[in-house]
Amino acid sequence: MPIDFTMAKEKKTLCKSRKSVHFPEKIHSYLIACQDDFSNYPSMLDELTDIGDTLLSEDDMNHLRKFCDEILTISEIVYDYSMYDKWKSHGIRQDELRKFAKEFAALIQCAWDNNELIWSVGE
Repeated sequence: MPIDFTMAKEKKTLCKSRKSVHFPEKIHSYLIACQDDFSNYPSMLDELTDIGDTLLSEDDMNHLRKFCDEILTISEIVYDYSMYDKWKSHGIRQDELRKFAKEFAALIQCAWDNNELIWSVGE
């Protein structure tokens, strides 16, 4: 399920946007499968689809930003080494997960700073 999070002022400018973050399918699958491991898991991730475009609400963006912070915290200092096993079982490396969370948090901040919107864009 290839999805990109893309920043744009309005839907008609999505294809021209140069600011986006790819949401790898394996990370999306891992987050859904292991959602109980996160206190800030945003249920809207369950509803994302690779078909069409979805505008993220301000609440979604706030929740996703907190979720990215939680991912970064958990993946920075791993006290429970079973997390490594979970990542490995989904084919995810710690640095991949951290990279996605950092880039997505930065995209959300950039959208806020520039008074723009974020869209979930499928194929």
